[in-house]
Amino acid sequence: MQRNRGGNRDGAIEMVTETSSAIREELARAFRNSKCDPPRSIVDFVLSDFVLPDGRSKGQRFTFARQPVLRLWFEAIDSGLFNEFVFTAPSQFGKTLSGFVAPLLYHLCEIQENYVLGVPYGDMAANKWEADIDPVLQASPRLRGMRPKHGSGSSGGRVRDSVTMAHGCICKFMSAGGQDAAKAGFTARTFGVTEAKAFSELKEASDEADALRQLRARQRSYPENERRSYVEGTVGNSEQLPWTLMPLSTRSRIVSPCPHCAEHISCEREDLHGWQDAKSEAEAKANAYFACPECGEKITEKQRAEALTYAVLLHHGQTIDKTGRIHGKPPTSRRLWFRCTAWHNMFLGAGDIAVDEWRAAQLAENSPEQQSAERELCQFVWCIPWDPPKLDTDIELDKVTISNRRLSLPRGTVPEDTVRVTVGTDMGMRTGWYLQLATRANGSRHICDYDCFDVPSHAMKLDDAVKVALNDLHKHLSSGVIFPDGRVIVPGERWYDAGYRPTPVLEFVYSHSGGNYNGAEVAAYGRGATAVQKGTFTLPNGKSTKVRQIGDDRLWFMEKERGQSHLKLYWDSDSTKYEVMQMLTLPETEPGSITLYSGVAKIHDRLARHLTNEPLTTVVNSLGVEKQVFMRKGANHLLDCLAMAIRADSRLAWRIKNTMSRANSEDCKEWYDEDRGNDWYDDA
Repeated sequence: MQRNRGGNRDGAIEMVTETSSAIREELARAFRNSKCDPPRSIVDFVLSDFVLPDGRSKGQRFTFARQPVLRLWFEAIDSGLFNEFVFTAPSQFGKTLSGFVAPLLYHLCEIQENYVLGVPYGDMAANKWEADIDPVLQASPRLRGMRPKHGSGSSGGRVRDSVTMAHGCICKFMSAGGQDAAKAGFTARTFGVTEAKAFSELKEASDEADALRQLRARQRSYPENERRSYVEGTVGNSEQLPWTLMPLSTRSRIVSPCPHCAEHISCEREDLHGWQDAKSEAEAKANAYFACPECGEKITEKQRAEALTYAVLLHHGQTIDKTGRIHGKPPTSRRLWFRCTAWHNMFLGAGDIAVDEWRAAQLAENSPEQQSAERELCQFVWCIPWDPPKLDTDIELDKVTISNRRLSLPRGTVPEDTVRVTVGTDMGMRTGWYLQLATRANGSRHICDYDCFDVPSHAMKLDDAVKVALNDLHKHLSSGVIFPDGRVIVPGERWYDAGYRPTPVLEFVYSHSGGNYNGAEVAAYGRGATAVQKGTFTLPNGKSTKVRQIGDDRLWFMEKERGQSHLKLYWDSDSTKYEVMQMLTLPETEPGSITLYSGVAKIHDRLARHLTNEPLTTVVNSLGVEKQVFMRKGANHLLDCLAMAIRADSRLAWRIKNTMSRANSEDCKEWYDEDRGNDWYDDA
């Protein structure tokens, strides 16, 4: 641009003209540089760029001819109707390639955006990259050039927590078991999850949402309609991912026309016939066939393969006529449910599946071997949940039934025949929980008060925050609860869980009860055989200089380490939780049952969830041995509090009995005073 030295009007016009020309030239250059082809559909992407890296078709291009129903999966992704996709299929179906590798590489390489991949454990990131993702990149002539050039994953380097592609896009690995902070520092529009079952479990030390919701939180900076997520995994039991995502989804079915009646069908396990009366594996394989669930006619393998090429994805609430015309409204859910079964798996014929069915049928009923074979058939062949068979000792609890166990008493009021009140508490990093329990003369229990309380760890060190929270709770509990006539009763024992942060809890208890074995405040450690407990409960053989008290019910004991001032109480959490569940199955009018304070219908929904989130479940280990364990599937803090309060009541009854025994003896009469009332336990 030239400067206008003369200051005349012509010079100014010349300057503006040159400036406009320069701007146009720069804009044209920018448009040329930014010109590119729009992203292809994922269907075009996989058909053009995917080469199979292993298996029988190694080196060949990806095609829908091998598994025709996969066309429906990729077309659904392209449809724009959904922003969350759930994929489950039989083992060795191509589930890994289609369910998580293809969407991941499509967003990384074609759309070219960052991607979060959720894996069960942190050390699986390298395995997933080396075994599943990188081989696909290497096998494809076009995608090979997009492999990482520097850093993690490049030149044979080991993958840690992320990989940066050659064009700059990042694949960030996050694990279900990782720290909450590790998931909080990365933002992406799209994420995927593989082996989704591991994301069903809550981390014991986490106060945040479950691992899958933590991954969804990485998308919060994008509008809901722009987010994309992919969940892939084998079906586990009915309370694990991906099955738990099915109810709030499209609940789609893959249907195809029957070659005989033209009805659109999807064969399930009960539609595999011909093998049941076979005398050998060979006979079972030769006689097996699929039968149409509508007309019952035999479908040959050739007819099955042809029918599946015309498969249609039918969403919940829709119907389809014989001409293939779909009737009904489009899906209202943005979460696609895509489930394939053995019927859709063209890698195996009916005879191959029948051999496994026949072998399982020869095993002794309910034997560990038979249950293991049944689990494999359900989960890896038919893609349906397998739940362990219920035993006579299994207890099933219902949330609605628990919520309806309400008496007419308001919160903070105990029944007239209450003889003792105890408290159980559970501590967390940001939140604590407590529950007050009244024991009645007939042995029934009444939950008269429970709630959560804040732990101000955001404003101070965690140990200091725990002590502040417990001191505030102590003031509330010390005020007691009331009888209907207004009399006050103070909890005789208050147990504080010391398993999470033992130091502040022990110091708090000592500040109120000192070294008094009969103090109201107790530092309690729950011990059980379940995965969420830290060690098993082992009862000492007898009292010693260390073990000071042992309960008559043999479910708790108190000890004091030599040279230390703090008292520690250990209690059997598994036996106590089983006791709680038995009480919850009794009608509320029966002695020994548990009742709740009054309120609206949904007032106890949270309590009901906590009480049912750790069911007693039968599991079979790798040796085929059955074992019953408490399997946590969500927040269970109030269950822990209730179990502690019940065990605290058994100790309070033990203390009263022993105190009365000492008071009735000649050498204790001067010490015992009937007028001390509820403060009998205080040495002051």
